[in-house]
Amino acid sequence: MRRLLPLLACLMLFLPPLIAAEDGEGGDTAGSFIADSDGAFRFSVMPTIEIGRFTTVFNFSFKGEFTSDAPWVDFDLSNFQVPERLEDESRGAYGKRVAEQYLAFIYSMHFGGRYDPFYFRYGKLENITLGDGALLSAYYDNSVGYLESRPGFFLNIGPWGRFGQSLVIDDILQPSLFGWRAYIRPFANKNREKFQLLNPMEWGLSIVFDPRSKNDMQIPNTDEDAEEGSYRVDYSYRSLFETSLDVALPLFSGENGQTTLFADYLLQGPHHSIFSGGRALRAGLWGYSPKGLKELDTTE
Repeated sequence: MRRLLPLLACLMLFLPPLIAAEDGEGGDTAGSFIADSDGAFRFSVMPTIEIGRFTTVFNFSFKGEFTSDAPWVDFDLSNFQVPERLEDESRGAYGKRVAEQYLAFIYSMHFGGRYDPFYFRYGKLENITLGDGALLSAYYDNSVGYLESRPGFFLNIGPWGRFGQSLVIDDILQPSLFGWRAYIRPFANKNREKFQLLNPMEWGLSIVFDPRSKNDMQIPNTDEDAEEGSYRVDYSYRSLFETSLDVALPLFSGENGQTTLFADYLLQGPHHSIFSGGRALRAGLWGYSPKGLKELDTTE
């Protein structure tokens, strides 16, 4: 019963803001609460702010412990405090650590819709696809927990005129995924009716690789080598590029989505000799529906 009293008191204080509710002012609040039998607990509050087409979702996490001898709750707010600088820590490394701590308060922010001519997203990456998805399809950042986020970045520009491109980085502070696609519409000319069917055709180039330093790949052969500081270097993964040359022809494009006929020539190999690795051909149909499937209205 002693443990139950402070638990109920804490729930009465923090449960209301954790329940998702529209406030009518372009924002809402959601969150979660977790407690264990030892009295430790943690909860998060995730308010959303919407200004026009710009949306930001914050993630403020709290943790603490219930005391059983008295109805009291001790909070640990260390994640909100500026960390102390270590003795041998450089200014750059310290600044990066501070930035990582406070950037974690932003779950995500984005502008516009996923397939708009201009769209960017920062934070938790969800449903990111490059082109027809030959190299990156429906990417979701599972490297951290469901309610946690890394400073990921996605940018989509175009088509603006004849050109367009997309860029994705899973973590701008310590990236392990870099993806980029650029395309041109060589027949885009509204003044030529004979090219009307080919106007939206895209010729694209996509690249996906791990941009981290090759020095991170230095690994010891044995435990004895590690103690002696003897390492071997294996570049087989970090220097591996995946490339796609594609031709895409949208057959239907409108407010309800797009259907595209595509053909890809895929390459995989080291950056200095991309044609020495694997090669493949790929073709088919792909599409998207940004607004999702609508329910049929059978009423008269």
